[in-house]
Amino acid sequence: MTGDFSSFARFSISVKSSSERFFRISFACTGLFFKMRIEPKIINEIINHCRSDPTKESCGLIFGNNIINSILKGKNISPNPVIEYLIDPETTLNVFNNDFQGIYHSHVHIAAIPSNIDIRTAVYPGKYYLIYSV
Repeated sequence: MTGDFSSFARFSISVKSSSERFFRISFACTGLFFKMRIEPKIINEIINHCRSDPTKESCGLIFGNNIINSILKGKNISPNPVIEYLIDPETTLNVFNNDFQGIYHSHVHIAAIPSNIDIRTAVYPGKYYLIYSV
């Protein structure tokens, strides 16, 4: 199944980073009812990774059991990294880890909502897709 965000629950939240600023992060997940908890340090790691190169989309994987407690930063190998991400194969192999919970990536010039490309490439049903707008 290619990504079908029409059946995904969507919401966005504002989170407070360690620098006392608020950021909007958008979440999407298959299923209508779900609960996701993320350790605050993980939110900051995602934000810092996404801001490390604001000229292209950053991407990575999120892991945890009852709470998202780690990430694995990926390398965006897309031929057009300004508008899409493609996680490098070495990082992608970690989706087979039992703790794999989903993917995060950034949007460079648009809001933190799933783009048509994101919808088309969301291939992990039941997993979270976190989007941060730089």
